Amino acid sequence: MHVDTRRSRAGSYRRVRALLLMLAVSAVRAAGAGVEIDLVGLEGRLRDNVLAQLSINRQHDAANVTAARVEALHRRAPAEIRRGLEALGHYEPQIDATLTQTASGWLARYVVTPGPAVHVRSVDIRIDGEAHDDAAFAAAKAGFPLRPGDVLDHGAYARGKQAFVRLAAERGYFDGHFVASEVRVDLADHAATVVVHYDSGARYRFGEIRLPATVLRPDFLNHYVPFAAGDPYSADALLDLEAALTNSDYFASVEVSPRRDQGLAGAVPVEVQLEPRKPHKYALGAGFGTDTGPRARATWDMRYLNDRGHHVGADLRVSPVISSISGRYTIPIRDPRRDEFAFTSSLLRENTDASDSSKFQVGAARLTTRYGWRETLSLDYLLEDFDVSGEGETSGLLVPGVRWNRIWSDDPIYTSAGRRLGLSLSGAHTALLSAVSFARLQLDGKFIQALGDAARLIARAEIGATVVSDFDRLPATQRFFAGGDNSVRGFDFRSLGPHDDAGAVVGGRYLAVGSVEIERRVYRNWSAALFTDFGNAFNRPAQLADVVAYSVGAGVRWLTPIGLLRVDVAAGVSEPDPPIRLHIVVGPDL
Repeated sequence: MHVDTRRSRAGSYRRVRALLLMLAVSAVRAAGAGVEIDLVGLEGRLRDNVLAQLSINRQHDAANVTAARVEALHRRAPAEIRRGLEALGHYEPQIDATLTQTASGWLARYVVTPGPAVHVRSVDIRIDGEAHDDAAFAAAKAGFPLRPGDVLDHGAYARGKQAFVRLAAERGYFDGHFVASEVRVDLADHAATVVVHYDSGARYRFGEIRLPATVLRPDFLNHYVPFAAGDPYSADALLDLEAALTNSDYFASVEVSPRRDQGLAGAVPVEVQLEPRKPHKYALGAGFGTDTGPRARATWDMRYLNDRGHHVGADLRVSPVISSISGRYTIPIRDPRRDEFAFTSSLLRENTDASDSSKFQVGAARLTTRYGWRETLSLDYLLEDFDVSGEGETSGLLVPGVRWNRIWSDDPIYTSAGRRLGLSLSGAHTALLSAVSFARLQLDGKFIQALGDAARLIARAEIGATVVSDFDRLPATQRFFAGGDNSVRGFDFRSLGPHDDAGAVVGGRYLAVGSVEIERRVYRNWSAALFTDFGNAFNRPAQLADVVAYSVGAGVRWLTPIGLLRVDVAAGVSEPDPPIRLHIVVGPDL
C-alpha cells in the first residue's frame, strides 16, 4: 500500500495550525475581540457603498466573535466588494484580501483597484397608456436620474423606476406595469444601455363619495370635498380632504379611505369616517411679559351651534397694562375651508406710561384666502375714551379696513427658513359717523434664515403712516408708538414717540422700526443671541434721522413645545444715560 507522506504531513500541519489558531482565538475571545477593517484604494461613495455591503464590517465592535464566524465572513468579502462596486458602475475590480489575527482581535485588509467605470451610452424611456399625456409623468421622465454620459449607478436606476411606480399609485394608474426594464452592460466598451418602458393603462376615477351622518348637514360637509365623482383619481386630493376636515376643528378624528376593493368600471369609491369633537372648548392660561407684566387668559369656544357649522367664542385677557374681553360669532360661507363671515365685539382697557384709554368696538369682517394670502375685510365702529399727556378726549369712528398677511415657514415652532409679511389699510371720515378723518397704512414683516446647522439670522421691520385731519382727536390706539418686546428693546413699552411741551410721549403719525439678530444653538434646546434694534415714531418723515433710537443686547433662548422662551437684556445706547431693560417673550417664531 502506497502512502503519500507529503499529503500526510501537509494535513498534519493544517490540523496543528488550526489547533494553534483556535487556542489563540480562545485567548482573544477571553479579552473580548472585534474585527478591524482596513479598506485600501477606495474613496467617497465607492468606499461608503462597499463598507455598507461588507458583512464583516458589522463585526467591528462585536465582542467574543468566533474564528469560524470571522473566516466565513472574510470568505464572503470579495463577492460583497464586487456587488458594492457594480452598483456604482465598476465591474472589473482587482481585490487582494488578507485576514490576520492580532493581539486585540482581527485585522481584515482589502486592497481594491476598482477598475474602469461603465458609462451610460443611452437611456430609452417610454410611457404608454393614459399617462403618456400626464404632465407629472412627463416631469418624472425628464428628471430620470440617469443620463447619457453618466457613470452607471444602479441605485439611481432603481429610484427612477420607483418614481413611475409612486406616481402611478398617487394618480390612479392602478393597472400600470413595466413592459421592459433592464440595464444592458457591454464590458468590452465599458458602456451600458438603460431601458425603461412603462405602460400605465387607464387612469381610475373617483366614484361615490360616502360621508357619514354627523352633527353637520351633508350639503355643508360637501363643501370640504375638493373633488367630485368622476374626477381623475389623486392621492393628493384625498390628503387635501383629510386636512380640510381636520383643520375645521369640528372633528376629533378623520379617516379618508379609497375603497379600490369596491370599485367598478375604473371608479374608486371614497369612504369618510368622522368623529365629532365635543361642542365646547375651554382654555385657561397665565404668563408674564415685560410689556404687560403678569397676565392671565381664559377662552371659550362653541365649535358648532347648528348643522350649518356656525360657531361662537369669547376671549378674556387680564394684565396691569392691557385688559380686554371680546366675542365672535362666525358663519362659514361658500367654501368653509377658506371663507367665513364674522361678527365681533370687544372692550379694551389700556394703561401705559404714554396713554390711558378705554375702547368699545363692534363690527363685522369677511375672511378669505386668495392665492395663499389671508385677506380680512372689516367694518368696525369704535368708541374710544382716551387720555394722552393729561388731555382727555372721546372719539367715535366708523373704520373700514383691509389686511393681507401670509406666512411661509418650514416649521411654525422653530423656523429655519421662513417669512412673514402683512399689509393693513384703514381709515375714517367725518362725513361717515366719525369724529376725525384719517387714513392709515401699516406694513410689517419678518425674515428668518438658517446659517449652517446651528445658527440663524432673524430680521424684522415695521413701517406705518397716518394722514389725519385733527391729530388731537385721533384715538391713542390709532397713533404710533415704539419701544417694548417686539419693537425697540431696551426701552419701555410704547415709551418712544413724539413728545409734547411737557415732555410726555403723545404718539406719532409715522413709524419705522427694525431689528437684526444672530442666534446660535449652544446646547440641545438652548441658544444664545446678539441683536440690535432701531427706530421710532415721529411726525414728519424728515425727522427720522434725528430721532431714531437704537439699542444693543444679548439673550438666551429655550425651545419649548409652544415656541421659544426668549429672555433678553438690552441697553438703549442712543440715550445719554442708556436705559437697561429685561424682556421676556414666549411664542412661535412667526
